[in-house]
Amino acid sequence: MLSQALYDIPQLLHLLGLTDVIISPGSRSAPLTIAFSRHSGFKKYVIPDERSAAFVALGISLQSQKPTVLVCTSGSAAYNYAPAVAEAYYQQVPLLVLTADRPPEWIDQWDGQTIRQQNIYGQHVLKSFQLPSTDLSDVAQWHMLRIVNEATVLSMGDTPGPVHINVPLREPLYTSENYQYTEKLKFWTQDTVRASPSKNLVGSIKYRRVLLLVGQQNYVPGIDELLAKLASLIPVVCDAQSNYSHLENVITHHDLFLSGQLSEELRPELVISFGKSIISKNLKVFLRNVLGLEHWHITETDFTPDTFQSLTKVIRGRADSLLDLLTDQDYNTSYLTSWRNLQVKTGNYLQQAFDKQDFGEFEAVKILLDHLPEKVDIHISNSMPIRYVNFLGVHHADQHIFVNRGTSGIDGTVSTAVGSCLYSGNKTVLVTGDLAFFYDRNGLWHNHPPKDLLIILLNNHGGGIFGMIPGPRSQPEIHDYFITDQKLSAEHTTKDFNMEYIRINTREALHQELPSMMAKKGLRLIEIETQTSVNQEVFDKIKSEIKAL
Repeated sequence: MLSQALYDIPQLLHLLGLTDVIISPGSRSAPLTIAFSRHSGFKKYVIPDERSAAFVALGISLQSQKPTVLVCTSGSAAYNYAPAVAEAYYQQVPLLVLTADRPPEWIDQWDGQTIRQQNIYGQHVLKSFQLPSTDLSDVAQWHMLRIVNEATVLSMGDTPGPVHINVPLREPLYTSENYQYTEKLKFWTQDTVRASPSKNLVGSIKYRRVLLLVGQQNYVPGIDELLAKLASLIPVVCDAQSNYSHLENVITHHDLFLSGQLSEELRPELVISFGKSIISKNLKVFLRNVLGLEHWHITETDFTPDTFQSLTKVIRGRADSLLDLLTDQDYNTSYLTSWRNLQVKTGNYLQQAFDKQDFGEFEAVKILLDHLPEKVDIHISNSMPIRYVNFLGVHHADQHIFVNRGTSGIDGTVSTAVGSCLYSGNKTVLVTGDLAFFYDRNGLWHNHPPKDLLIILLNNHGGGIFGMIPGPRSQPEIHDYFITDQKLSAEHTTKDFNMEYIRINTREALHQELPSMMAKKGLRLIEIETQTSVNQEVFDKIKSEIKAL
């Protein structure tokens, strides 16, 4: 006999507002699978590969801002969730991970599909819970549902993130009984009240060389107006992943022009930041080397890294409240001019930088960004693709960027884009390198094809970034142990998954084929083949010419 409380887990999660569940088939998880499959309140996805399933869940939650439920069987299946769980932890994306398990007496007894699953995700979840093992007493039933309440509310708290519930299940796992969901269950609610920053907090800022830095976050209407106003007063540096790099007069080419010897005129006295990570290593190194720098960070969460080794003030609250107060301060206009001049020079240079170059992936990304529709979700893989986009920036407010910079791995790129597109239904473009794409092909291996996903595959047949950074490029082992040359093409993959496919290797072909492929719907892929040596040569030349501006 199954526990009524176990069967009621979907009902409780439905009352808590959750709407999406991803199930990876397995036997030990059968009671959970059956309970979710019979509940009408969920959109259900069946993803066989647990690693892909977890990244699909991440993509859904990036759009919904609610926990997506994951259900898997016992054993190594649970471990396959780990990369996406870690990414969600550092991106502060809510997930609710339900892992079926053997009952405790069978752990370490050579029973099939049995490992030590309690706390399996270590310090990369907000908390890990263990449900009571199929105890039918009233207090155990209350205990089970109380844990589900606590776990779900925790995942959606001030600092959202993944929460794990391990679910030991005894046989029989299948039943012919006709269970009914309990209509009325006690479910928790939560409210957050945060005071807005007062004028006394900012006061009259004693520093006149102030730099505003905007890190990774979702686009929020209203903040762009404040940033645009501030950009006429102080340098506002926006990473591409901040989703505000489209604004006029903000600084977006910093990762290119900060690579050279810098004038004292660029050094700030105070950095004010909000959002999460930034991409540019050049900017991080630059700020870490500013002696006496003060850094204020605005956040609504309880997670406060000291990225530039200069954190002096943490401001808990909404960014827009403080940004509004900053517009009334007196700043050094010549400081803004120094940053803006470099931004304008670099931007003008980039408009003609590829005119006399051989065609490569940097130019391909620029052509893509120039031809994107005004409203599109852009998923970008790590390594060089996100760096190219960060060098260039996007053009419109409704071009929203997503990138897994929590752990900055190449795993899960395709799956995350698929999950995002499945939830939103928006036109979605994935820009990915070859290693990231082939590593995550199982993100397409299921029966839930996205309605409008275009994959732009930059295939240089190896890990091209290692030829562009000083350390590995000078080593004799670079091709065998770093770049890992590979000869794969995506053509066979597109046939496997019934995708429209085009392979190109010239700028003329890209200009010709991109508009029609962009306008279509369904699942489709453009494979852009380039040579690593050309990509490296173009990149080196652009960097050296920008240094000389």
